[in-house]
Formats: sequence, structure tokens, C-alpha cells
Amino acid sequence: MTKRILCIAATPAFQQIMTFPHYRPGSVNRAADTRVTIAGKGVNTARAATLLGCRTTALICAGGYNRGRLEASLDRENIGYRIIDTGSPVRTCITIRDETSGGTVNMTELVEESLPLSQDVMEALIEAVRTESRQADLVLLCGNPPPETPHDLYRRVTEVSAVPVMIDARGPWALEALAARPLLLKMNREEWEDMKDAVPSPSADAGDTWLFITDGPSVALLSRGDTCIRLTPPVVTDVVNTVGCGDATTGGLAVAWVEGRPMPEAAARGLAAGSASALTHDPGRLDPARAQDLFAQVRV
Repeated sequence: MTKRILCIAATPAFQQIMTFPHYRPGSVNRAADTRVTIAGKGVNTARAATLLGCRTTALICAGGYNRGRLEASLDRENIGYRIIDTGSPVRTCITIRDETSGGTVNMTELVEESLPLSQDVMEALIEAVRTESRQADLVLLCGNPPPETPHDLYRRVTEVSAVPVMIDARGPWALEALAARPLLLKMNREEWEDMKDAVPSPSADAGDTWLFITDGPSVALLSRGDTCIRLTPPVVTDVVNTVGCGDATTGGLAVAWVEGRPMPEAAARGLAAGSASALTHDPGRLDPARAQDLFAQVRV
């Protein structure tokens, strides 16, 4: 039976990716190429998991005048979804790809914050997780909710899930969710440095939660209790777009885990998926065959 992952996407986006051969801040710049795709951490993760062969449902908070455009894009990519209507339009974020530095592509992100979620929408999200998780093997909480969201939202979502939960988020939402003992908490090193002093000891409040700290192309750390494993991602050249690589890592890890892989191997496969995503234009998109090849290059 095909495994199923439920991806929570509280902050979807349309991602406009603009490439400039010679980007000059403070001047008029004309893009050589412009692409628009659906994105946001939850959608990117669902895309990666879908491409890796897992049946995936994105539980998306969205609405407004461009909801139909979002649904049409999800349909084209064969990403399963359920919409919780917010009445608010989907935001637009912009990626600037600057090719001025020869072989190095500099990336600049312009992020539009999502509008606040109403109390009714948050309660609908929690109830949807309660019901949808009964037909899933894993729930993924991807990205932070809008800044005004109560800090207990992810804890409440984790508590009602019928299956294990992995969280790819930071700050007070992730911190409070640890009390509900998720299977894994993932973030990048910069995010971890900002909140590590507030995280309880894994042997105490966090229980059996795995902690997975990534650092782009540098060494990642996977730990639980007294166990700490160093994983070195594969080296990739000809990088196209690094936006969404972390989300592809989450998707790859989740797919490997629901397939029955041990967590260290799942983390290694996640890093391979993230590296494969860096070779494509769209956030979270990857070639599964390339991800498999790159997995052999991960050092544990």
C-alpha cells in the first residue's frame, strides 16, 4: 500500500523567480527570465514528496481572488490538496537570481508576510488534521504560521494528530510544540542559534524527539538524547536555485521514513533530495533519479 503524508501549509505563496545577468541595486533592472510557481514551505515539501512517489495531501490555508489559480496549479502538478478557506488572497514572494558573479548565482528573497489566520480558520485547521491524519502515515508541519498566530497552534495540531508529526519550523511555535512530543524537529543552523538556549533537554520535555539541524552544503546534525550523528551533504555544481532546498530535504526525509528507513538513513536521503532540488528552477522540485545518485555521496 502506498504511504500517505499530510503536509500542513498555513502560508502558501506564489513564487516569482526573476533572473538578472547583471543585477544592480538602486537601478532599473530588466529580467532575462521570469517564472512563477506555487510555493511556501508546505507546498514545496508536498511537491518534493509527490515527486519522490509518495501520496501526499497538502492542507492549505488560502482564499481570495487567486484561490482558483492556486488550485489549478496544484492540479497541474498532481499534488493532492484540501483548502481551508481564509477569505484572504495568496501572497506573492519574489526571488532575485543575480548571475553577475560569473559561476556563482546570488539569491535575494523578497518575502510578503501572510495575513493573520482567524480563530475560525485555526479551529478548522486543527479539526482537519484530526480527521485527515486518520488516513495518513505522517503529518508534516511546514514553516511558521503568520506572526500574530498564538504560540500554541502547532502544539494543538500535534496533539490531535493520529500519527507521528515532524515539524520544520522555528521560534515559539516550534518551542511550544515540543511539549506534544513530535517525532522530529527540523530547522537550519541560523534558526537553531536563535532559539537553542530556550529548547529543553531532549531527555526531558522533548521526550523521544529527534532534532535535525541543517546548514546548507555544510555538515548537518541529527540528534536524540545522547546520540549525535554528523551528515555531510553531497557536493553539487551548477546550482540553479537554492530556494526550497530545505523543504525538499524535509520531503525526502519524510518519504524515506514512511517507507520504513531508519531515521539516520532518512535524514541522509533528505539531504540528497535537498541537493537535487538546488539543480532545478522551482522550489522543492527535483529529479528522483538524481536524488538517488546523490544519496550515495552523503557521508554519515
